[in-house]
Amino acid sequence: MRKLMLLCCLLLLTYTTAHGQDDLQLSASNVPALTLIAELRSPNVTAVAWSPDSAVLAAAIYPRETPDESTGGYRPPVAYQGQNILLYETANLAALPEAFPSGGIVENLAFSPDGKYLAGAVYISAARQAQLRLWEQVNGGYIPVELPTVVPAVNIAFSPDSRLLAYLDDDGWSGIWNVAEGRAESGRQVNVGSSESIAFTGENEIAFMGIMSNIYLWGVDDNAARLELSRNPPTSGGGGGERPNRMTVNTERELIAYHHYDRTLKLTDLQTGNEIASIPLTNPDTNFFSAMFNANGTLLATTNTTNQVELWDVVAIQQRAAGEPSAQALAASIPVDGAVKTAFSPDGTVLAVRSVNAPYLRLYSLQGKLPTPEQARSLSNMNLVAYCDSLGEAAPTVASGQTIGVVWSWYATTFDLLRDHLFAAQYEVTLDGTSLAGWSLVTQVENSTVDSGYPTMYWYTPLGQTLAAGEHTISYELTWTEAISDGLQEYGPETERLTENGTCAFSVQ
Repeated sequence: MRKLMLLCCLLLLTYTTAHGQDDLQLSASNVPALTLIAELRSPNVTAVAWSPDSAVLAAAIYPRETPDESTGGYRPPVAYQGQNILLYETANLAALPEAFPSGGIVENLAFSPDGKYLAGAVYISAARQAQLRLWEQVNGGYIPVELPTVVPAVNIAFSPDSRLLAYLDDDGWSGIWNVAEGRAESGRQVNVGSSESIAFTGENEIAFMGIMSNIYLWGVDDNAARLELSRNPPTSGGGGGERPNRMTVNTERELIAYHHYDRTLKLTDLQTGNEIASIPLTNPDTNFFSAMFNANGTLLATTNTTNQVELWDVVAIQQRAAGEPSAQALAASIPVDGAVKTAFSPDGTVLAVRSVNAPYLRLYSLQGKLPTPEQARSLSNMNLVAYCDSLGEAAPTVASGQTIGVVWSWYATTFDLLRDHLFAAQYEVTLDGTSLAGWSLVTQVENSTVDSGYPTMYWYTPLGQTLAAGEHTISYELTWTEAISDGLQEYGPETERLTENGTCAFSVQ
């Protein structure tokens, strides 16, 4: 394994942030660069939500079971233990202690704008339907709110004043739950067929659409449609699997963007319903899958069915539509494995990208800054190389009570090749047979005085816990979704190097 030699002196090196890291950033015109800063390897992140102040990221996990050799059965990752809604402090990505079970598979999550509530649309297998779940923040933690009736809900959205929660059920019926009074609002049922998207467009108006319906802007008070936006939907169709979310609203700029069946995304004035611009697919063989505005409506993130995240400059699109000089409309394009949904942090600094095919949730900074190795390394008392057994050194010893982190790396002769690896790599790292479930901070250096100073990226995974005295083993496996090159050798499918493996045996005394 030629990668192993890089880390033999890892903890002895002095790093600087990369002067050439712009080569790894995808930027254009007046839009900030997108830089991968962290990834959460998990069995399946089914939904994410940011707190209103961007200080907390909630992630719903559908844990993949791990084989248990002692019993011949399976066990969930130790970090979850049935608590499948986890809260992370975004300042350092440390898990908060308020993890809690949802009772099912979470399809959507949403914080109330005042931060008092967290709502989830949770699929309950026994009931064979998704239902509304509500948790209230009390003394820094979240406790479940007992609802007096079953509320079927697949898509959910809070009103700007946090008083109401609008929902669509699996059959496309809409409704409103009065959070403040703990009851359903009567007489507010509208059907759009199969549920897809819902959002408040103001204090007293909701926009919603079904997978095969038009867009309706519906008044809460008069229970009537103010506008109907045509999508020319088919009369039948649809499909299984995770449902798309191809409508997004920004009230600050009074915009709505939605999928049209001419295979474009329509940018439309929220008040008049007049189309401003039609955003085409960059790949004619794909289709839009999700759309999301940032908080101030200047950026639009879309995903498509060919595993692409694209970032659009909304200001440039509006300028072009008005015949004015403008910057490039498509600001960034990120190939990822199975991108499904995105979520901007309310402060506009981070874009979360959730994948259904690959076991990770990735965070991209819009400020163009990577954490330094020193910042990542300082999160643990001791950092262990995931494949230390191959380094020809004595087995590490960890003092009792010390926290540990696990680190690994990859280098390539150019930044473009390093980026190719980043998008194709799939890491499986375990501790004593259990997958590491925490965040990895991704850092980059340009020259490390090793391996001819090739551009290098490091993954630091702080475990955030101490281990029992005794012997422990880290196992490391790296595969790729497609063939890549580091400029020296080729790796991945249809090459001679399908995988890289390593272990690190250590003791806690």
